[in-house]
Amino acid sequence: MTRRAHRAGGEPPLHGAASDANALWARASELAHAGQSREAEKILTKLAKIAPDNADIFGFHGTLKVQAGKHAQAVPLLKRALRLDAKNPTTHGSLAVAYEGLSKLDKAKHHYLRALELDPSQAPTHVNLGALLWHEGKRGEAVAHYEQAVAVDANFAEAHSYLGQAMHFLGRIDEALRCGETAVRLDPTSATGHMNLGRTLQASGRIEDAVCHFRQAIDLNGNLAEAYENYAYARRVTEEDGFSDDLNAALARRDWSDGKRARLHYAAGKVASDGGGHKAAFSHWMKGARLRRKASKYSIAGSRKKFAAYRAVFDSPLLMRRLRQPVAGPIPIFIVGMPRSGTTLAEQILASHPEVAGLGELPYINEIAQGLGDWSAAAGTFPAALAGLDDGDWARAARLYMERLDQNNGATFISDKMPDNFQYLGFITLLFPNARIVHCRRGALDICVSCFTTDFTIGHEWSYDLGELGAYYGLYHELMAYWRRVLPLPIHEIQYESVVGDLAGEARRLLDFCGLDWHPDCLEFHRNKRPVFTASNAQIRQPIYASSVGRWRRYEDQLRPLIESLPAAARPGK
Repeated sequence: MTRRAHRAGGEPPLHGAASDANALWARASELAHAGQSREAEKILTKLAKIAPDNADIFGFHGTLKVQAGKHAQAVPLLKRALRLDAKNPTTHGSLAVAYEGLSKLDKAKHHYLRALELDPSQAPTHVNLGALLWHEGKRGEAVAHYEQAVAVDANFAEAHSYLGQAMHFLGRIDEALRCGETAVRLDPTSATGHMNLGRTLQASGRIEDAVCHFRQAIDLNGNLAEAYENYAYARRVTEEDGFSDDLNAALARRDWSDGKRARLHYAAGKVASDGGGHKAAFSHWMKGARLRRKASKYSIAGSRKKFAAYRAVFDSPLLMRRLRQPVAGPIPIFIVGMPRSGTTLAEQILASHPEVAGLGELPYINEIAQGLGDWSAAAGTFPAALAGLDDGDWARAARLYMERLDQNNGATFISDKMPDNFQYLGFITLLFPNARIVHCRRGALDICVSCFTTDFTIGHEWSYDLGELGAYYGLYHELMAYWRRVLPLPIHEIQYESVVGDLAGEARRLLDFCGLDWHPDCLEFHRNKRPVFTASNAQIRQPIYASSVGRWRRYEDQLRPLIESLPAAARPGK
């Protein structure tokens, strides 16, 4: 959603000005409300010459610039308005939006806070500040502002929608559904409201309901590229579905940003694949990936350097310093591997056991690791900062992780299936002497093709170039081999293809490794109603199937750069 600059012009009279000036003000307000901003701006430029000391004129004009996305032009107008009236909260709010649009986040936060200090009842400003804080990872503070926006204006649909998004990503699915349903009830014309509710419905397994809301979002706003992508990936798209025509018409337009056009190409790839047009599908995915890679500053050399640092720091003497006694809390099961390697399937099997709370992809290990530089006596960031930690710090870090687990409902075990935690297995070993580590494996080419055809949008930037994707897989493969050699904790390897071929046997072996008694519900994982937030949330609602095994062969002719960059042992025929 876009940030709202909520000054609409209003009716403040131009004290001491001629009557024609007041008429011009009224006309500018009328034009702005009618969506004719450029004509309104022309009048405001005239008004500024008539009343150069009137703060409302400059504030109104600056806000129109913000609404048009012309943030650099808005700033001097809004700053002038504040020089004339420093205590106008809506001007501070609009200037904050402009600064945020220019990526000057500290200045944006300052003006959001100042606006709320002057007038705490500004619901849009609470939402805007909450969104900025969420982006910074300050989730608790963000939620507090969303909740305050709802308290201030219970009929503000956008506040409910933002709060619903936050609840969705925090895994509080029932609250997310309530907020999303309230948002679309209050504003049934909001395309983003329908799209966000659709995502939450999809995560909770209500796929058909989700698709209906994605369809409504597209009908309401044909410019919402994310809605096309969500619709395409929610279920199999058939020839009878009119969605394909809408998607092709959207792709034919030339006015998309690169990021939005990338979404459309990923959606078109999925639709073509559903219809068996594998060559066309891969062509679309390639175009989407190129647009994503164009916007990225990723370097495979950076990943190579980082992984080498892990091997250098996590040597045997350091690993023997781990905590001897576990901190209070449930026993953690860390499910790791490359994305799209079957981590969601493994967690769904475990989470169907009554003693396991499946918590999904938790960011906490990464967040704690990256924050260690603030505690450590050693210079640098993770992993160098580990050298400056004492035993108390290790226990503190483990407790911090446990304190963030607010959804385990007293379960004996929790599962954390953040795939990228494969990078942090040395750190995890130091914190949790009772942890279970489950490594999900799958054929290298199937993993890589699945990653390449998934629009991650955030992170996983190595997945948008076939050569870099293969090289990154090699780094992952090498690091996992190192962990198996040096970690004092055992690692259970679970092969996706083996699960497909022998679900009962692999499920039993997985439960035995974790120290869990057998439970038949683990074979009925697709009936589990727990929310699933990953790209696999539609597939995991189905019984086990084998159609994804060997999927890469559909695209073999286009995969040469990938195959050549993979480790020799992972190439076809090896």
